[in-house]
Amino acid sequence: MVKQLSREQFLEWFLNSSETLNAKHMNKIIDAEQATVQSDQSTRARTLQNIAADARNDIKKFRTELSMYAVPADADAARTRCATYLGDWDNFFYYMAKFGASRNVEDFGEATRHYKAVELGLSEINRMFGVGSTQRIEAPVFEMPSQTQTESQNQVREKEIIREKEVIVKIKIGRAS
Repeated sequence: MVKQLSREQFLEWFLNSSETLNAKHMNKIIDAEQATVQSDQSTRARTLQNIAADARNDIKKFRTELSMYAVPADADAARTRCATYLGDWDNFFYYMAKFGASRNVEDFGEATRHYKAVELGLSEINRMFGVGSTQRIEAPVFEMPSQTQTESQNQVREKEIIREKEVIVKIKIGRAS
């Protein structure tokens, strides 16, 4: 059954949903990552996977609600962008859970990329509704790479990531030609 929402009602729903994902689940991820730094990998993995599963269940609920809402034509673009925004949150939590299990830098990088998309999505949706950013999403603070790695290992990882970015840039430039 489709429920008609006014522009203001939809904005309120969006902000509440966003706040739930950010304040409830994101903060749990940050707290868990910091609290389990000294724990074994399986404990860390289980903790992050449980939080991610809860977050992804809420995202599924929000997607279901979103599909049941009709909005005025002037809010339809924001409604469509909201679906992408929820997808970015879903991907963020997926890769954080994967990172918890693998401790793989690439998984962490994917999580970070999706988190940046979440921030961009929030900004775009707020702009579409003509409001300033009503909530502040803090950048995640994780112990990455793990505290046991030496400084030289950190430098090697940074160099590898930089090389990867250079390759991506070259490919993009090649496509533009």
